[in-house]
Amino acid sequence: MTTVRVFRREGTIAAVIAEGHAGYAPSGQDIVCAGVSVLMQCLQVGLEDVIGLRDVEITCDEKDGMMYIHWHNGSHPCVAVLAESIVRSIYGISAGYPEMVRIIEEDHHADL
Repeated sequence: MTTVRVFRREGTIAAVIAEGHAGYAPSGQDIVCAGVSVLMQCLQVGLEDVIGLRDVEITCDEKDGMMYIHWHNGSHPCVAVLAESIVRSIYGISAGYPEMVRIIEEDHHADL
């Protein structure tokens, strides 16, 4: 199962972690894992290359199927829109494959 943890600070997304393999198909053929992976990569590209944030922290472990994206500066107006769009898209995958993708939302008041 792929677990996606969404960390919010005062209601605004500040970090997303996706980890684990969905188990829909063998590695390299799993469309559910691929969908979540593509969305996580879109979040990274959007934050760094499109919006231009310089304080994005990325940790990736392909073997364990984990990607962690955290950013400190969420003041740019497009950051919240991008992050919400990506997370809502992951919710869409979870709705179609609930036994393979689980989303956990956490509210954090301190730094992550």
